[in-house]
Amino acid sequence: MRVLGLDGGIASIGWAMIEIADEFEEGAAKGKIVGAGTWMFDPPEDKGQAGTKLRSAERRMFRGQRRVIRRRRQRMNVLRGIFAQHGLLASSDRDALKIPGFDPWKLRAAGLERVLTATELAVALGHIARHRGFKSNAKGAAANADDRGKMLKASAETREKLAKFGTPARTLIEDDSFVVRETARRDGSSERVRRLRNRDGDYSRSLLRDDLEAEVRAIFRAQRRLQSALATADLEKAFVETAFFQRPLQDSEAMIGLCPFEPTQKRAARRSPSFELFRFLSRLNTLTLINGRETRRLTPEELGKAASDFGATAKISFSNVRKKLGLAPAITFDGVRADEEAKRDVVARSGEAAAGTARLRKLIAGHHGEIAWRALADRPAILDSAAEVISFRDDLDSIAKGLDAVAIEPAIRDTLLKAASEGDLDLFTGAGHISVKAARAIIPGLLQGLTYDKACALVGFDHTASRERQAFDVGATGKEALSRILKEERISRDLIGSPTARKALIEMVKQVKAVIEEQGLPDRIHVELARDVGKSIEERAEIERGIEKRNRQKDKLRQLFVEKIGRPPQDGQRGAEELLRFELWEQQNGRCLYSDEYISPAQIMCSPMSRHRGAYHREIGREATAERDLRRRQWEAYHREIGREATAEARRFRPRGSKPSACGCRRASGGWLREIIGLALETPKAANSESL
Repeated sequence: MRVLGLDGGIASIGWAMIEIADEFEEGAAKGKIVGAGTWMFDPPEDKGQAGTKLRSAERRMFRGQRRVIRRRRQRMNVLRGIFAQHGLLASSDRDALKIPGFDPWKLRAAGLERVLTATELAVALGHIARHRGFKSNAKGAAANADDRGKMLKASAETREKLAKFGTPARTLIEDDSFVVRETARRDGSSERVRRLRNRDGDYSRSLLRDDLEAEVRAIFRAQRRLQSALATADLEKAFVETAFFQRPLQDSEAMIGLCPFEPTQKRAARRSPSFELFRFLSRLNTLTLINGRETRRLTPEELGKAASDFGATAKISFSNVRKKLGLAPAITFDGVRADEEAKRDVVARSGEAAAGTARLRKLIAGHHGEIAWRALADRPAILDSAAEVISFRDDLDSIAKGLDAVAIEPAIRDTLLKAASEGDLDLFTGAGHISVKAARAIIPGLLQGLTYDKACALVGFDHTASRERQAFDVGATGKEALSRILKEERISRDLIGSPTARKALIEMVKQVKAVIEEQGLPDRIHVELARDVGKSIEERAEIERGIEKRNRQKDKLRQLFVEKIGRPPQDGQRGAEELLRFELWEQQNGRCLYSDEYISPAQIMCSPMSRHRGAYHREIGREATAERDLRRRQWEAYHREIGREATAEARRFRPRGSKPSACGCRRASGGWLREIIGLALETPKAANSESL
């Protein structure tokens, strides 16, 4: 039997083919290595000073820049035609707006105070159309004034100055904060130089598209007030529609994958009520309750109580579940500490089990009453459809059309649309792994106490189904299936989204092809994937930063080791153990955890090393306190002997008639007993004098 072993990484693949004998004699080799090798390839990443970046991200950036330039060129071509049609330009040639001697910034400011000529108006409007400002693609319109990024923050700061100067052009040419330097002229005067455009990393000159559109309308109003025959309403409308037109954002509905259980249905929105309830019940059915030595799962009655009034709160903690079920304090949740019950959500440690349902309930019940919410909760398909529209559509007009197609009351539709425009529904993002139709079909089984796999089987679903499994289902098994998979290209972008993982698997398939051509088809293939294959660039960068931080800590530790010990750590495993001992000693501030005795640096180098840290501390503590224990024992033995001698001497000199004390001995006047004990302590035995 031949076995092919593969070890795949993000930039290399190791392989080996071994042949295992079916029958072998005693003492003979059980198999042999047929072949082995390594295939190295370049990952789709580039490492620079700023860190590792995907090449696809760079290509996407350049592609976006080319798209911006192309669309700007098309926009300016149309505008030159509009200007020529309305008599502002003699022709619509490419260089028709390249007129020397005009400062477009000053013309834009002057257009509010005097009549502009045809050429001046064309230059001013063309300048605005070419640099038409920033417009956020976020669903919420309020995001334009938010400070979630450098661009938005700088735009908000610039917008505050518009209240004083009126228009963006006046703000930039009159506000002293945009002056970068003063240049001396030959006649002795000075010229103030302004920077009117952004630089790399500096967005202080950012302008919002809405403000520029307001400036255009202000110019047209001023020109008409000044009796200009060129500033017609038709020109204003044509210019605004062309210069500030933006294509609606592409909805992500087309990018959502199909459900593995219902092939004709799209996967559910992650924040849809049915999918959230499905996840919640799936998690509850895996919970184990511990009562002493007994363990059990939740009963169907308890599951019904826990799922009742679902969506009343976004977060459902273990303490909420305990309260709903009325569990005794002695009953605990397996794997959940008592102090974590109020903090941890049942579904996710850092998430919220019913975030989407709770948000919809708050909006609908808050504006239209609890009865309206109850009516929709009894028809979950409507709420699920609304959640899908909000999650997978980014343009407000598209969201409005999608909500119109849902059988929902117009008043509730307006409430949801307003909430989307204000950014209150931005949490509706992402898709689940099954459709809402499949989730609603599985929920009854989950309420019966069935686990996910059994609830799927109850309605005829195969819980092991996945798009990956379907992609490699070629209708055959064994060597025939392998041959078909290698002939067909089945690793697509839809199957594996990560460019790094997709590249690694494609190279692995190529390597398998090459090995089979040389060595023949194996009977088995064993595959081991590196952890890096499934991690993103950010996750791998975080790991690398952690490794670098630990290396810096070790370097500082070695320097401190030399200062304290007087020599560097030894080589090999012995040196690693010495460095570990020294690090523990340093963390303990040089003192024993058990006796608080000081441990000298030389002592930790001589102590036997234990694998367990607690055992190591105890070992150091024993050695550090051995001398102290010996001194204590000697001190106790000495004083026991002194006490016996003092007692015997007291009995011999005790005067008759003395009254007994509470302890049974007799008190004598004059303190003679203290004198006898004092004399005994002044003459200690030579053998014990050093121990004191």
